[in-house]
Amino acid sequence: CGCLALANNASNNNDNRVKIAAVGGIEGILHAMKQHAQHEGVQESGCLALANLGCNNTDNRVKITAAGGIEGILHAMKQHAKHEGVQECGCLALANIASNNNEKRLEVAAGGSI
Repeated sequence: CGCLALANNASNNNDNRVKIAAVGGIEGILHAMKQHAQHEGVQESGCLALANLGCNNTDNRVKITAAGGIEGILHAMKQHAKHEGVQECGCLALANIASNNNEKRLEVAAGGSI
């Protein structure tokens, strides 16, 4: 799936994280997650892609939050509460978004993740 390809390209490569975000990758991932809300694989890969895009990249964390990423991740986790992969990748994405940023921590908590 496209989300998995983006997740792999963003993994451990900040240049790719910046490029993916610049061409609308974050919005594309969230769109795919919304369009395929019942598909566990899309949700897992989408959460992983958002986690990788937000890893050590403050600008992308802001973009993910602004695009509704926290809500999208939480929705995936609620819809697939028994799917370990969705839960693991969702937690990783939320942790990366909130990393070293008290404001983002509050946004994640306000979304119902705690």
